[in-house]
Amino acid sequence: MDFLVDEAIKVCKIYLRISDFLKTIQNIKIKTDHALSAREIKRRMAGISVYKLSNYEDHNIFLKHQDDSSKDVSFYFISKPDALDFFDMAKLYHNFENDWRIFDTPLSKIIDKEGYEIRRLVPELSQIKNAIEEKWKETGTRDNFFTGVPVFMSNNLRPHRTRRGERLRLAFLRKEDLQERLNAMSISPGTIKVASLEETIQEMKDSSTSKSNDILFVGYGDTSWTWLDS
Repeated sequence: MDFLVDEAIKVCKIYLRISDFLKTIQNIKIKTDHALSAREIKRRMAGISVYKLSNYEDHNIFLKHQDDSSKDVSFYFISKPDALDFFDMAKLYHNFENDWRIFDTPLSKIIDKEGYEIRRLVPELSQIKNAIEEKWKETGTRDNFFTGVPVFMSNNLRPHRTRRGERLRLAFLRKEDLQERLNAMSISPGTIKVASLEETIQEMKDSSTSKSNDILFVGYGDTSWTWLDS
């Protein structure tokens, strides 16, 4: 009898250990890496250009950072006319050689550049106004500022299906391009969502969230995304 009791106690102890082990496993949060690769992020913005003031030796115009004079700030404009206006203004303070021009460069090439200077994307003023207006419609609160480069999306616009079978939400750099696409498809705009290009890219890089992993950026003219179907 004592032998049976001892064996029963051993079995109970083993059961309790197994039970504790299973509880421990259940309490462990499985960490999933949601971050998109750098290559995939660049793919989502392929065909989009930004504009900079430079020369043929790829020298840029820099301004000193207001909080750290040891760092230079270079500007990349979303709108080419804005870049040209900046060039005209800069001529008042700088004697440029003849080889200085406004050059276009892929957005994908500057998002992960590292160096001593700080790179700033400069949004188009009209799109900032559009972003403030849409934010006011959505929240009922009017703010007179918007941080970053705005991108515009509509829940009524169906995700774009690529030949890979992906379903990607289109984020437009110009509100007017989104509206034209909706009008062409006879779709009501509904609520237009506004986000920051910079924050959206950061969310794509973030391993803790997949919030923006299905975003495809659309540049000016509503044509840059069509290469995905080729």
